[in-house]
Amino acid sequence: MQDIFYPYLLLMAALYLIRHGQASFGQADYDLLSEKGQQQAFVLGQSWSRQQVPTFCYTGSLLRHEQTKQHFYHGLNQALPHCISHSGFNEFDHQDILIKYQPKWRRFNDMTAHFDQFDEPKKALADAFEQAVERWLSGEYDDQYKESWPSFKRRCVQALNDLIKQQNHLKQTTGNAAQEIAVFTSAGPITVILSHVLGLNRAQGFALNQQLRNTSVTKLLFDEQRISVDFYNNYSHLTQHDAELISFR
Repeated sequence: MQDIFYPYLLLMAALYLIRHGQASFGQADYDLLSEKGQQQAFVLGQSWSRQQVPTFCYTGSLLRHEQTKQHFYHGLNQALPHCISHSGFNEFDHQDILIKYQPKWRRFNDMTAHFDQFDEPKKALADAFEQAVERWLSGEYDDQYKESWPSFKRRCVQALNDLIKQQNHLKQTTGNAAQEIAVFTSAGPITVILSHVLGLNRAQGFALNQQLRNTSVTKLLFDEQRISVDFYNNYSHLTQHDAELISFR
């Protein structure tokens, strides 16, 4: 059966969902790659030289997406291809979610002062963040957030549909649609898109979310009729280069 479908798969476009490099979790400006995050993206670009280079790319509109793209192509030693910024690939607003969970954390200094009391401040912050996200996901407080969980899901799926529609239109009108497309985005949109394609429920989707490493690659295949998952959360470029580069946030 695999041999029957293999030629058909070769005709499908490849869509690589690339999670951004490590950002500055727990810092005043989270939306900035750490030194490790920059290196992760560079190493990913270096490793990509052994496979077909993306000829088209999309990014979310966040700085960490743009920086990941820049370091990736620097590591790849290739000129940047045509790239479209699409805010549909942006992460959810983690600051809003934390503030709605605990209004006293509206000021960054107040939040850091709270967690500095713990023996492991970063772990305490991570635990609180998970609880805040659970509150957001519950559906009981949707009207309190700038963007509810259902709205976030719709936005991410719409971004995927926009991309596929645009690429299919290019193929129909010019015959030159990209066959290798990179999307520089975040864990949340990757989780939503995977859940949408695989038909997963919320709990199953966020079980995947917990496993996503920084600069991991998830590959989808698509054409005018179908979309499927080829692989998920590949971070072998980090394990093969230096396991110390592996991170979750």
